[in-house]
Amino acid sequence: MRNRVAHSDVQPLRALLARAAVLIIVPTTLLAAAATTAAAAPDADARISFGIAGPVGIIAVAIGLLGVVAGLLRHRRRRAHLAQPAAVTPEPATPTHVS
Repeated sequence: MRNRVAHSDVQPLRALLARAAVLIIVPTTLLAAAATTAAAAPDADARISFGIAGPVGIIAVAIGLLGVVAGLLRHRRRRAHLAQPAAVTPEPATPTHVS
């Protein structure tokens, strides 16, 4: 069995270095891939760029608005549920014996 106390300060450092490496390598790789793709397509300016006004952008905005509406309805229902007074249950009367 390994002594976990002896190397307890090494594990967080390794995890930090691994995360830093991923945060450096992944964007660099994606940037290089995008650059080679852009260089391979010389007629990229000839294509129409829709941006947000394109069909994908419109669908994304519609889904976002549906999410906002659903969140507002959920919030309203939750607030209405919390505003209702708690149901008071009457306690049964206990008979008292006077002697």
